[in-house]
Amino acid sequence: MSLIILFVVVPGYLQATFWNYSADGTIVNDNQVYTVTGNVVIDDTLRLWSGDSSMPATPATEIENYQYSYFISQYSFKISCDSSPHSIFLFQGTGGNFYMERMDDMMGDLMWFFDNGSGEWDYWIGESFYFYHLDRTQYDLFSEIDVLAPYVRLSDTWYGLGLGEDWLYASTDITLSRSAPIPEPATLILVGSGLFGLAGCRKKLQK
Repeated sequence: MSLIILFVVVPGYLQATFWNYSADGTIVNDNQVYTVTGNVVIDDTLRLWSGDSSMPATPATEIENYQYSYFISQYSFKISCDSSPHSIFLFQGTGGNFYMERMDDMMGDLMWFFDNGSGEWDYWIGESFYFYHLDRTQYDLFSEIDVLAPYVRLSDTWYGLGLGEDWLYASTDITLSRSAPIPEPATLILVGSGLFGLAGCRKKLQK
């Protein structure tokens, strides 16, 4: 009986833990209030900023004064108008980032992006966001940039390119709350490879 050992090389971005964050909050635009529900899946690996919000960048090995990001692998939102329940917008996609720029004594240029989308928008650019601890105290992003927060507050303004000028600069109050880890693609690959190897061994033994 021969022993089959499988070595699987997995890309770096597949080794991260992906967290599901449930979204709830409001967007106020032109005196209309829109309720936001949905979910966002965030990679917990701190990454260098590549300028491409649709793909994971290289993981950061040390923190210096540089540009960083957390990758958003998936998102799905339903946005409904409170005064007109039939006015519903759906938006989902498979790429995005929380972008952060670390300087000598502060964090600047905090922006969030949702890209590769389908629905009413092709592209969201959020002006700022804030990370919070479990007790809802705010992160010090300068020193805690390498820790993915359990709460993310998307605040101030956002730009919804694709809906027209009347949707630019709408104010937001959306909270992303971490609800559960999602099985890593790397784990699924390794489990699948292991099952494949066991099936091969069993077939060989039956012969």
